[in-house]
Amino acid sequence: MIRPDECGLKWDEHWPLPNAVQKNPQGKQAFTEQRDRLKHTLSNLTLVAGSLFH
Repeated sequence: MIRPDECGLKWDEHWPLPNAVQKNPQGKQAFTEQRDRLKHTLSNLTLVAGSLFH
């Protein structure tokens, strides 16, 4: 199974920050950290769910 981070997908290109967040450095960092947590959660769920069906 290929993980999303292994396939070269650049999340920031496909999941851009909202304009209001880009103008606020602290908001940008918080939003980016939350986005990364969600990305890893989805990736982990995909890996776990895939292993249940094999």
